[in-house]
Amino acid sequence: MEGAAAVVDLNNDEALMATTEACTNADEWIVALQHNPGAGSLTSYTREDAEYLLDLVCIYSLESPVCLDASAQGILTYELDDPQVLELNAG
Repeated sequence: MEGAAAVVDLNNDEALMATTEACTNADEWIVALQHNPGAGSLTSYTREDAEYLLDLVCIYSLESPVCLDASAQGILTYELDDPQVLELNAG
């Protein structure tokens, strides 16, 4: 997460998506984001804010450990095998 927070460019999507592979589960990812809010676009993150961002990030990281765990916990607002999500992920 520190790496994603350190990206100076306004587009740190790749670095942020990589954090879903670097962390082992959704809770670890959320805590890491709260400690490194610069990885996202806010100056601080509540759990609800972090879950919202995770929901967006997971669209492009469906098979990552964090996103699989987030899905299992019911954090995501979609199913990982939703055809529309798969279409977005492919594009």
